[in-house]
Amino acid sequence: MPISIAWTKAYLLGDSITQSAFSNQGCWGALLADFLNLKCDVAIRGLWGYTAKEFAAKYESIFETTNFKNCCFVTILLGTNDSFYHGRRSDVNFESYKTSMNDLIDKILASGLSTCQRIVIISPPIIDSAMWNAQCKEGDEEITHVNEDAAHEYARIALEVAKTRGCSSVDLHSAMGSISSLLIDGIHLRKEGSDLLFSLLKPVIKNLTDSITPFPE
Repeated sequence: MPISIAWTKAYLLGDSITQSAFSNQGCWGALLADFLNLKCDVAIRGLWGYTAKEFAAKYESIFETTNFKNCCFVTILLGTNDSFYHGRRSDVNFESYKTSMNDLIDKILASGLSTCQRIVIISPPIIDSAMWNAQCKEGDEEITHVNEDAAHEYARIALEVAKTRGCSSVDLHSAMGSISSLLIDGIHLRKEGSDLLFSLLKPVIKNLTDSITPFPE
């Protein structure tokens, strides 16, 4: 009689940078899935244009009956859209971001995840306003101001929340420095940026999944 296998899950939460994590350029999710092959299933919950507040507010609709008891880790990569809308929307600010990140952590734990350590918070990447404006101009789109300084602060807050709550963390923002060539359009990751993110995540994820025996051993 066939044996039913309950595969361990891993969830990647975030905005369009996570939504495109299996694409040719934004391939960090695909690299993770390959690294974890036969250990767990990697599922993406990335939503284009979402701020941290919007993601936390829609959490119940996104996950509905999802149970995190059989989940080995959850990554959270949010803050790029908060930087994008900072100063242009009254509901987007540093305090709201911090509150929303904490709310999201609480909701994940309430859904059954065993410890905060299994939540991996990734600081949002750098942004390049000149590159973004050039991309908009090339596509005959409206040029919108992108706040590079705000991106630095959202990255700092993300890591602060991780430390305060006892979550695992990866500092993508600092690792990128000011290397805009890691971005494809001033906001989203080029393949080299995705490779960098995977290299930062790999040791953290290895530590969280070492106890999982690969199928069919």
